[in-house]
Order: sequence, then structure tokens, then C-alpha cells
Amino acid sequence: MKILISVDGSENSNYMVEWACQVFHKENNEFYLFTVISEPMLTEYKLEDAVAILAKAKDKLESCGFQVKKAEYMTGDPAQRICQYADDEAVDQVLMGSHGRSGLAKVLLGSVSEAVLEHCNQSVFIYRHYLNVLANSKP
Repeated sequence: MKILISVDGSENSNYMVEWACQVFHKENNEFYLFTVISEPMLTEYKLEDAVAILAKAKDKLESCGFQVKKAEYMTGDPAQRICQYADDEAVDQVLMGSHGRSGLAKVLLGSVSEAVLEHCNQSVFIYRHYLNVLANSKP
């Protein structure tokens, strides 16, 4: 199976790569790593960040024994680029993390995962990691 993982360096994105290592079989699966840099944010620093984000995800998957077919970045609208890349590479499934924005932040920043879920021709899995932290507090 051809699996596209959209990574962005966020905590949920990193947890999703680890989750993929635990869930998928090493045989018959190949991964495509992809990140998108929004054009208004296009700077040399952001390009270096994209390369580092892809390298970290690739290293993790390969250390788990998976084949990473491609690790690439593009500029543009993230949701459009992810859907386009999924079609261009004819992947079977798209994995991505959710930032879990709500309220005003969601209205102002939009939801990439929602747009991908709505417009992508492939199966889309949205990963959202919740930490259950027990506080060690005294009454």
C-alpha cells in the first residue's frame, strides 16, 4: 500500500509518525512524506525547517524498518497541495495530524485537515494525540 504522511513538525504530526510505525506492517507498505510551506511564509528559514521536518520523519520510519519512497515539500495552500500530491503519486491513504484548533483560531487559520478530508480522493486518517497527564498535587 502507498501511504502519504503529511508532516508539519507539530507534536501531533510527530506522534502520528510513531503511531504509523506501530500500526502498519513493514511488508508491502511504502511511505511518501510530504510537507507544505504556505507561500506567505516562504523564506530560506522555512525551507530549512521543511527539510529538517522531512528528515526527522524519514529517519523515524526507516529506523522502524519501513521504506520511504519519497520525502518532498512544496509551497502553496496546504490542503490543495496535499490532495494534489496524493493524486499525483496515486497513494492509497493519507495520514495527517490535527492541531485541534477550535473557535476563533479555526475561523482565522482554517482547518487543513478538514479541507483535506473533504476534498481528497483517497482515504484520509486524521491523527489527534491526547495526553492524559495526572497531576501530582496535594489538596
